[in-house]
Amino acid sequence: MSGAQLPPDAIEAILKYLDLPLSSDLPLAPFEFLSTHLRILPSSLLTPLSKLVPPRQRSFIPLIKSRRLVYASQQPRPPLLRADRGRLRWPLLWERLGGSSLPVPSSEVEEEENWVESEFNFRSVDGEPRQHVRKLGGFLRELEEEREQEGVREARRAERRLDDVGEEFDSDSDDEDERQRDTTRIQSGLAIGADVDQEKVKESFEKRLLEIFVDGLDIMIR
Repeated sequence: MSGAQLPPDAIEAILKYLDLPLSSDLPLAPFEFLSTHLRILPSSLLTPLSKLVPPRQRSFIPLIKSRRLVYASQQPRPPLLRADRGRLRWPLLWERLGGSSLPVPSSEVEEEENWVESEFNFRSVDGEPRQHVRKLGGFLRELEEEREQEGVREARRAERRLDDVGEEFDSDSDDEDERQRDTTRIQSGLAIGADVDQEKVKESFEKRLLEIFVDGLDIMIR
């Protein structure tokens, strides 16, 4: 039952488009079917089919790997493959290459404060945002920073699992340890990679990001 995970209407639409005999299942295993008909099927029919084939396995299809390379070669570099975004998904890889472990300034955090000022444009006589607006902006900023740090902690746990450490991490204690380490780094100003040329680290890291992306190993690829 190679197509059992596909809804019946999706299977029917795919088979009709390819002018194949109607069936409750695909005539080939998902990977073989995708490889055979990738160039023919429109994206609307490829999307549900692609979900049956893991990203890593899809990287063995030359056309898909080629498309990923074309995407990765765009200038400017796609945000997904920039160091400032990538280090949030691969924090351990970033640090192992010598990258700073201090939290990276986030454009999304800045956007939270800017949104508050633009949406709640209550200003005092001197033109400065009123105190309650500042407090709201600061509160949303803290929430966004914590959300990002939580994402980084989860990414670290995922990387450890990929390393096949063989150790089960208790999520509660691990979260608390990560939070304490993050707080200590920020308060003390100490960071892994503080004495390393960060531009060289960035170059090496972005090269690894590209390789991970093309090989279908990036956790953002679905």
